[in-house]
Amino acid sequence: MASQDHRAAAGSEPPRGSIAASCGDVLYLSAASSVDSGGRLVAAGDAVTQARVTLDNVRRMLAGAGMSLADTVYTRVFFRDIDDRAKINPVRQKLFGSTRPGSTAVEIGDLAIPGALIAIEAIACKPSGGGARRQEVAAPGLYGALPHTHFSDVVRCGDFAWLCGTVALDQDENVIGKGDIGAQACQVMHNMRAMLDAVDMGFEDVAKIAVYLEDLDQQPVIEPALREGFGNHRPAGTIIGVRRLALPDVRIEIDAVAYKPSGGAPKRREISIDTLLPPADLCAHAVRCGDTLFISGLTAVDGNRRPVAGDAAAQAAQIGDNLALVLAAAGMEVADLVQSSVYLADIADRKVIERLHRRLLGSARPAITLLEAGGLGPPGARLALDAVAFRPGSAG
Repeated sequence: MASQDHRAAAGSEPPRGSIAASCGDVLYLSAASSVDSGGRLVAAGDAVTQARVTLDNVRRMLAGAGMSLADTVYTRVFFRDIDDRAKINPVRQKLFGSTRPGSTAVEIGDLAIPGALIAIEAIACKPSGGGARRQEVAAPGLYGALPHTHFSDVVRCGDFAWLCGTVALDQDENVIGKGDIGAQACQVMHNMRAMLDAVDMGFEDVAKIAVYLEDLDQQPVIEPALREGFGNHRPAGTIIGVRRLALPDVRIEIDAVAYKPSGGAPKRREISIDTLLPPADLCAHAVRCGDTLFISGLTAVDGNRRPVAGDAAAQAAQIGDNLALVLAAAGMEVADLVQSSVYLADIADRKVIERLHRRLLGSARPAITLLEAGGLGPPGARLALDAVAFRPGSAG
């Protein structure tokens, strides 16, 4: 069995998914929102109360897997209105206490629960069998006073490190490259290097990146900076359009997970498939890190590398075929999925996608996030999907 699913009483269960799915020491949580045990929205129009309920649901999801908020290594916070961030940060600080996970916060198009103002996706890690303990790391010389109030620059646990979403700020918290997203991308890569250095890693160790852009038409402008940073190394990647990022004048944010094997663990391995287009030329379709596989954002591209036209149902079917190809190239299958994120062009397609998702997943029950992005890369794309898979003992 690839993973263990957990169905704690923490609000409605996601469509054909688990509340949380574990792979080894790492736990992936489905995106939580402000709902009660029957899946009904709590505190309509009240961002602060919704944040409390959402984080309490996260806490209960963790408890169902024998973990706590103190084991959290990363959170992605999706807002309907990023201006609510200032209101909910004190709530986060109070509930997490001295724990500071890595974090990304963005404003997206819409959330899966009608009326929800916030959704939180979390990852936790609790080493077993004498493994390396979770470690919060501040990157020297990075922007802002240290330590930060509610997040860490990097959280390392075992062979993995989660890098906080970083933007184009210098060490004095000035925005670099206002109006020049290429310059901002260079500063973001500079900041990522500082974060990797802080945990004795490099760009060659990055397994997966998520790139958040306010204007997806700017993707070609940012790619030279990313290509220079990564060199010949190709992480898995997802490029997501967002409505707004957390700071004014900032147009790009990148978060990442990196992997540096120890004790004879298998090396990082890139997987690319000739017949499929990657989300960007600098990305592999997947990167395998031991028993864990990080899969890039997939869109509906056929075997001739041509975008598939049509509605969300037709595109989802093609993405399912592409996902199976990527998994097979890594010696895995759909049953090994532990986490899946679905980004829609229009949240109204949710029900169609849920039905197809159930058919695609079969008996697999990964943690699931489903939301409306601020935009998707290829013209005409109705959805994109990225994922994490895990098969113990399969890395050789």
